[in-house]
Order: sequence, then C-alpha cells, then structure tokens
Amino acid sequence: MRSHARRNRERILAVAREAMTSQDDEISLNEVARRAGVGIGTLFRHFASREALLEALVHDRTTAICAEADRLLESEAPGTALITWLSDLMAYVATYRGVAAALLNGPRDARSALHRSCKNVDNAAAALLTRAQHAGEVRADIGVDEVIALVSAIAWVREQAPERAGQLEALMSIIATGLRSPSVIAF
Repeated sequence: MRSHARRNRERILAVAREAMTSQDDEISLNEVARRAGVGIGTLFRHFASREALLEALVHDRTTAICAEADRLLESEAPGTALITWLSDLMAYVATYRGVAAALLNGPRDARSALHRSCKNVDNAAAALLTRAQHAGEVRADIGVDEVIALVSAIAWVREQAPERAGQLEALMSIIATGLRSPSVIAF
C-alpha cells in the first residue's frame, strides 16, 4: 500500500475509533470520511461497509480475547475461567458501538465482514462452556448462543444507557449465578 493510501486508512481508523467509542449517536460513514479529511470513495476503497470498518477496529482485540480463552482452557477451575472470560468479553464487546449486535448476528451471516471474528469468539466461548459443563460447574442446558446473547445484552445496555455502566458487574454476577450447575455452590 502506498504511503498516502496508508495514511488515509490510518486517519479513517482513528476517526472511526474515536466516534465508535463515544456515547454519541451512531456516526455516518460520510461523517467519518469528512472528519478524516477524505472523500467517501476513499473510505469505501479501504472499507467496503460499516462492518468492514468495525472489523478492522476490533481485529486485534478479537485475536487477544480468543487467545485469552485458549489460556483459560488450562485453568484448574473451568467455571471460574468461563466467568472470567465472559467478563472480559463483555468489556471487549462494549468497547465499540455496534459490536454487541454484530456478535449476535455475525457468526450466522457468512457474508458479514465480521463473520470470521464472531465465529472465532463463538468457538472460544463454546470451548470454555463445554469444559465447564463437563466439569459439572455449569448447567448442561445452556448453549453458547444463550451465553453470547447474555453478554451482548449487557454490552448493549452499556452502549445504550452509559449511565448504567456501574451495574455491569452486578449483571455479570447474576449471569454467573444463573450459569452455575445446581450442584455447585460457588465458582
């Protein structure tokens, strides 16, 4: 990539990162291009869609959260490892506006620019959940779709009502209690 094109891409990402982490209403791609000092055509040459732009923003964090899941798979306390990872996932999903919704839909939409990242997160969650279930620490009747939906719901609350950010830990605690196997007293 030429240096001019690389600078344009970096400016677009910087503007999008700032806009998508703010609590303002969703910013249009036209506004991202304007703030980055490029034309909308330049933005679309680098990012074919809003999802492609979001994928570029979350790629490194997605890789990191999946690597964390791999590390936690070695934990001696599978239930605690799952809850720890879900808390980290919730913080990750709440970072950028739109990630919570994308995480719910991305794994099923192979055409989505976020498909691979969302599928990787699903797979990481499934591995931790299955391990905790086999250890008898998490209810056997819970699936990865429900777990991802719960985490996405909490992130969505933070996205839509930032004044409730203080409730996130309490909500994660409620999820942890709900996930527990009836035979387990505490993680």
